[in-house]
Amino acid sequence: MNYFEFKRDFDKKRGKLKLPTDCHEQMPPSVEVASQYGWTFEWILTFDDHKYLRIREHHGKIAGLLDAVRKSFAFHYGPITGKDFDGNLLWAPTDPVEIRIDTSPHPAHMHFGAPEPHIQQESVLNLKLETISMFIFLKAILKHRQSGVPINEALRFQIKVTP
Repeated sequence: MNYFEFKRDFDKKRGKLKLPTDCHEQMPPSVEVASQYGWTFEWILTFDDHKYLRIREHHGKIAGLLDAVRKSFAFHYGPITGKDFDGNLLWAPTDPVEIRIDTSPHPAHMHFGAPEPHIQQESVLNLKLETISMFIFLKAILKHRQSGVPINEALRFQIKVTP
């Protein structure tokens, strides 16, 4: 996939998305393009109950090919903890979280209900963390908010309990 394919796919999916009235774009979709084979995408949505959703992806070139792949990502949903003087959200890895799936540090892992621990893929059943898409995550959060369905049910995963 190159940037133009990514943008076309994003625009198509976003065009079909109906955000609820309590949801606002704190930061409209933003893309920092290095080339058609390298870009960083960020999108921040806020909700009237002082929660937010942050989507960030970095795509980079595949060595030896004219193609790009998602190299890292962070999908975060949780309470707003602060804003700067311009009204931009402040965030830190230690912030309270309802759910975050990210790749920092690699590999993809989950934070569920708290910033710690890092829940590794082998403890997450029925959800492949490395390949989850931003729209699957976003739609699950919207479903959770609208219906009250727990996030793990909206995303259809379970945490494997180890004795």
